[in-house]
Amino acid sequence: MDIKVKCKRCSKEVRPEELTLDYTYKMMVCPNCVKERRTHEQVHKELKDNNVVKEPAKPAGWDAEDEYLERAHQEKLRNTVKVEKVSEDKVKYKCAHCKYEFLINIHTKVPKACPYCDTPVYRISL
Repeated sequence: MDIKVKCKRCSKEVRPEELTLDYTYKMMVCPNCVKERRTHEQVHKELKDNNVVKEPAKPAGWDAEDEYLERAHQEKLRNTVKVEKVSEDKVKYKCAHCKYEFLINIHTKVPKACPYCDTPVYRISL
């Protein structure tokens, strides 16, 4: 008597010894499901490798100082606070630390810190 069990992913009937524990699916699956997953991952990897965005070439005379200034500028842009006027007395403020968005009253300057991470609110200029 030949015992068959169903694959939990594709419901195909296979012998129990053919099932394998797959780390991606986190369950016992048939060899066809494992093969399908591997080919799927390989195709996505090849597509990703082919579509890699290449960095633009640096202009002539680009040196270590320019590289440092570029990194410093990128860091400053990352830490800039986003402020957007919502009404006459309120602005939408995006915390530089946790990126949480909340409203601040311009006249009373409340809240004085981010309600999520308690980082102080910097001076707001519109």
